[in-house]
Amino acid sequence: MVIMKRDAVIRIEDVELEKKGHVILKDLNYVHSFGALTYVVGATGSGKSTLLKSLYGQHKISRGRLEVAGVQLNELVGDELSNFRRKIGMIFQEMHLFEDWTCYQNLDFVLRATDWRKDVERQARIFEVLSSIGLTDHKESYVASLSGGQKQKLAVARALLNNPEIILADEPTAFLDHASADELMYLFHRINSELGTALLIVTHDDRIINKFPARVFECKEGRFTERR
Repeated sequence: MVIMKRDAVIRIEDVELEKKGHVILKDLNYVHSFGALTYVVGATGSGKSTLLKSLYGQHKISRGRLEVAGVQLNELVGDELSNFRRKIGMIFQEMHLFEDWTCYQNLDFVLRATDWRKDVERQARIFEVLSSIGLTDHKESYVASLSGGQKQKLAVARALLNNPEIILADEPTAFLDHASADELMYLFHRINSELGTALLIVTHDDRIINKFPARVFECKEGRFTERR
């Protein structure tokens, strides 16, 4: 794993992204500062989800340099990808929670998978994270019994477990009503301000962008540019 000089949590230089042999984003340049919150918008098929997958190491870039959390993703090999993913938090649109497990079991699974070997340390970290997002009373609740907003909070808790420098969120409010979406965004802003965690949020929801303003970048016609 190549560790780069740290001057930003994300640095993209002259990147080109392809999907099924077609270039969907080209000449992509972007810097995400430590602790910054940014939205990425764009029509379906414009490349925003592919960009997010590239930042997570799931999609290979075809040209350029891509650095996230001090790691140059172009050069990752073998188990280095798994080690890299421990440095970031990922919130998937589909959440990918185990519905027939409790909240505690979902979080404990992640900690076990990332080499937290002591039971007492895992228990303390799970309690700390659940407390920070207001789900302490649901520690033993099965995920299937939670509301949509509570499930998304649990997904945020999972992303926070390993103290990431940045959280990448794919359409986190897509399936939430306005009240639940606003509650989630207030949580994101608190995480951003209190923990200093950077956030990059892919969204199509102009309502939350207007209510919770931040820099907005748009994927459009093969380009990635800041919306003015």
